[in-house]
Amino acid sequence: MDDAELQVSLRTCPETEAAAARLDERRLHKRAVWAEVEDVPAAVREADHDRIREYERAVADRADVPPEHVAVDCPPQPSMRESSSRVVVNGEVRRLDRQSPLVSALRTAQVNQWRFGVYCPAGSADAVGRAAVAELGLDIDGALVSEVRGDGLATTLDEFG
Repeated sequence: MDDAELQVSLRTCPETEAAAARLDERRLHKRAVWAEVEDVPAAVREADHDRIREYERAVADRADVPPEHVAVDCPPQPSMRESSSRVVVNGEVRRLDRQSPLVSALRTAQVNQWRFGVYCPAGSADAVGRAAVAELGLDIDGALVSEVRGDGLATTLDEFG
């Protein structure tokens, strides 16, 4: 299925026609909250699909907006299963994560790039953001949506050795 076929499918399905219209007209949801991994409680990060839907309804109720106006995006927690692979170094079998500083650097990058998001129509972003912080127990200092990381990422691979 290509993009055009997807758009036709979305437009012709009653459950998705409203979303298709928003896509066509570029009336997309905006960020109400964008949080880093350490700011999101473990219970929220580990929630399954049904629990995420409950969070969306609770946030919408607290913000006094329709439930379909709130979308919670909680990506899977960063993981790198391959890092425990075994490699042979000078004839000795070792775990990759213990052999290469690159693995630690990649893990750190994954955590630094992970973001929890709550999205809604632009006019509701402030109310939904405040409701999400209160309802989900997010530990956000300052702005609800921040494009800049406070700690920076100026590091070298030597720091992971």
